[in-house]
Amino acid sequence: MGSQSNDSFLRFLQDLISKSRRKSEEARRFRNGSREEVFSWIFKTNKWGCSESVSGKGSDLIQSKRLSDGLPNLLQDLNVHSILDLPCGDMNWMKTLAIAVPIHRCGYCG
Repeated sequence: MGSQSNDSFLRFLQDLISKSRRKSEEARRFRNGSREEVFSWIFKTNKWGCSESVSGKGSDLIQSKRLSDGLPNLLQDLNVHSILDLPCGDMNWMKTLAIAVPIHRCGYCG
C-alpha cells in the first residue's frame, strides 16, 4: 500500500513541476513577446481552453446568447447599417446573428 501511495505522490509532484515549467514559459513569452506574438500564440494554442471558440468561454454560443438574441433588434431600431468588430476574436457568436442589413465580412483579421 505504501508503494502505491508513493507512486501517486511522485506523479503528483511530476505534474506540479511540469505545470510550473509551462507557466514559467508562458510568463516569459508574455513578458518578452509583442502583442501580436502573444495573441497569435493564444489563438494557435487555444490557451483559454474553450472547445467552441479560441476566444474563450465568453465567446461561446451559450454565454453570448442573450446578446446575440437582442442585438439584431437593437441594430434595426437604431437604423445601423454597418458594424466594425474590433476586439480580437474568432467571430464565433457574431456569425450567428440574424441581421437584416447586408453584412460584408473581411474575415478574421487577428
